[in-house]
This record gives sequence, C-alpha cells and structure tokens, in this order.
Amino acid sequence: MSAHLRRSLSRRDLLGLSPRAGAAVQIGNACLAFNQVACESCADICEAGAIQFNRVGAIRRPIVYADVCTACEACLEVCPVGALQIHRP
Repeated sequence: MSAHLRRSLSRRDLLGLSPRAGAAVQIGNACLAFNQVACESCADICEAGAIQFNRVGAIRRPIVYADVCTACEACLEVCPVGALQIHRP
C-alpha cells in the first residue's frame, strides 16, 4: 500500500474545514478548568490547535485562538460539562 493511501484524514480535512472569519469556539464559566478542576479534553481533540492551555496558578486554563478555529465542533462533543459553544457572527 502506498504512503498516501495510509494517511488518515482528520475530521477537519474530511469535512473540508478551514479557519472561518469570525466563527470560533467560546468557553463559558462552567469550564472545569475555570473551576479549579484539571481538564484539557477540548485541547486534546482540537486538531487545528485553536485551544491551548496555559498555566495560571495551580491549574492550566484554556485560551482560544479564534483565527485558527475551524468551528468543526469536535470540542463541543468532548466537553464533560457542555461549557463550549460556537460563536458565529
């Protein structure tokens, strides 16, 4: 089997998603990281790298890079508390 056939497609590639001007995930106050609970599920699933965590005190907190977000909604599916939503202007 050739190398190009073995390559798996990411969700973003499969759906043909690219960064969309203005559309991006927003993280609400229910986020576990905002409530002193270690959770990085959204960053783990984000293939675009739009959600990253930086240390603020004892717990790492999420930062969304809207210019990178493809609004694919993968992060919404894995958030255990439903703290994420996609903002589309």
